[in-house]
Amino acid sequence: MKMKSNKVGDIVLFMKNELNSVYNEKEVISLIASVFEEYTSLTKADLVIYADRRINESTMIKINEAVKKLKNECPLQYITGKSYFMNLVFNVNQYTLIPRPETEEMTDIIIRDCKENNITSPAVLDIGTGSGCIAISIKKYIPDASVTAIDISKQILTVAMKNALANNTTIEFKEFDITNRLHYSNFGLYDIIVSNPPYVTEKEKTMMKKNVLQYEPHSALFVPDDDPLKYYKYIGDFAKNHLNNNGKIYVEINDTY
Repeated sequence: MKMKSNKVGDIVLFMKNELNSVYNEKEVISLIASVFEEYTSLTKADLVIYADRRINESTMIKINEAVKKLKNECPLQYITGKSYFMNLVFNVNQYTLIPRPETEEMTDIIIRDCKENNITSPAVLDIGTGSGCIAISIKKYIPDASVTAIDISKQILTVAMKNALANNTTIEFKEFDITNRLHYSNFGLYDIIVSNPPYVTEKEKTMMKKNVLQYEPHSALFVPDDDPLKYYKYIGDFAKNHLNNNGKIYVEINDTY
């Protein structure tokens, strides 16, 4: 199906017809609203109010490209290159996971715990920082925190560094693989160690949707079936000599374990 015209109402109808075979009705409405807000600044309500408004050609091309990718189940965050987390905006790409609501919940718990216990300047280590969403959010909401974030590649850290700059936060980033015990001595002591490590087992791939399996980095998601707690062992070993007295470890974990 082709768009009838460049009017908002006709574009909305086109998008519904293109996407309803892939997503349920609620998802389609949400995606349409998000695409319009991203590329035109029109809100969900505006799509009804300004149904006869015409969209320029360059924006039409962007919307059409977004629809093609959405039909192939590409996550919207990878199409727009941004994701929202703790009321902040983060750049994401093929090297980084899309921040999840449960990660936001964990980050909020850390920030609340610090405030409730009057911890105003904690030393924080974020292991496997990805987009930097956890580390940057902690620094943003606890400005006097000293935050270090590590990950295994320059490509990942480049994204995190850009996000720190965009959100006006100062984070110490280090390229480091937590499985390399030989260099643990290069790190100091921390009041908080936090991580959202890979924890989905290989056998669970069959239960995952295409939008995750085809687009998100597998190295940040999966662990071997015979060693599902692999990264928690390394985090625990690291913490033995690097967690301050009364310090805390916060991690996400597979609910099976």
